[in-house]
Amino acid sequence: MTPKEKRPLLVVDDEINILHSLHDLFRLDYKVHTAESGPEAMKILARNEVHVVMADQRMPEMTGTEFLAAVKERYPDVIRLVFTGYADVRTVIEAINEGSVYRYITKPWEPDELKTVIAQAMDQYRLVAEREHLMGKLTVANEHLKEANEDLRNAYEDLQELDRVKSVFVDIASHELRTPVFVISGFAKLLARRAEKTPRELQSIIESANRLANIVVNMAKLMESEEWEHPLNKQHMPPGELVERAVDQVQPFVEMRRQNLETMVSDGLPPVDVEPSLIIDALVNLLMNAVKFTRDDGRITVAATPGKKEGFVDITVSDTGIGIPPEELPHIFRRFFSTFDTSHHTSGEYEFGRRGIGLGLPVVRRFVEMHGGEVGVESEVGAGSTFTISLPAVKQ
Repeated sequence: MTPKEKRPLLVVDDEINILHSLHDLFRLDYKVHTAESGPEAMKILARNEVHVVMADQRMPEMTGTEFLAAVKERYPDVIRLVFTGYADVRTVIEAINEGSVYRYITKPWEPDELKTVIAQAMDQYRLVAEREHLMGKLTVANEHLKEANEDLRNAYEDLQELDRVKSVFVDIASHELRTPVFVISGFAKLLARRAEKTPRELQSIIESANRLANIVVNMAKLMESEEWEHPLNKQHMPPGELVERAVDQVQPFVEMRRQNLETMVSDGLPPVDVEPSLIIDALVNLLMNAVKFTRDDGRITVAATPGKKEGFVDITVSDTGIGIPPEELPHIFRRFFSTFDTSHHTSGEYEFGRRGIGLGLPVVRRFVEMHGGEVGVESEVGAGSTFTISLPAVKQ
């Protein structure tokens, strides 16, 4: 393709007005093909070179993700995008995890943002094509580089997958998590203003909503960059106080599940130098996992003891729950890993066996490592799990 030729774009939607609108939006920058269904689009792909294809999720005959899965099988180099409403996000995320979709665009879209997404997808196609061409030349030039090139390909694909998943999370955190949190906070504050004296329970709701909003913002920043956006606000904290404050937050869920929660704090423990909210968040994450994966009437134990490593304090969260399969243990601190058994991939606050989107344990590890600490786990299927947070102690 010469520099003067427009790069080809295929837009698929069963609404003709949307096709006309997108054709007018992109015709000056790209060679735009349009189709009203998946089968019609496959015919266009068979006759024309296409770099990027963008399809609506809800279409007759075949959905956008079904169509893009077929495109992946026949034309794997084509960059595949889907635009959809929030109701279809779970289906689209599954397609992203399977590699059928590069990323998704929510409706309604902003024209400038949509142009940016298409430009990035075109650049992705060019980068992949250039990489493939370079790898081909290297293979021909020296057969001994074949194994090294294969390693490079796998590493590149892993990075691309991480980038796609991270983009999905940032979108969800920005557009779906913040809104309900702010609605809860807003209505709670409205009720507080109407009351002559704010009830303690309502004040707790307001404080928790504000804290959750800050967590969402910080998690989004954490995913966008490995660098923490602000210096830690450290304090010398007794380990027992950290344990107590974390246990207070999960106690209602423990009671609802009729579980037994015990705490043990060794005498004479030195304080740890931490930003309390972050370490408490980490402990709450571990405790809520223990609640969810321990059956009713089970036992959960939180203990603060001198660290196995000199100069450290260990805080352990143990349960008598279902345990973690050995094949999953190496992956549990990876972002968005929840389980190899996707039939349990359902979020919940405290219900038995409920699983989220796989961010709790990665956040635990990140927050602990920010303080120079470590996180470890021991588990046996059917017998339970023990997570250990090791934090540097304040030198006495």
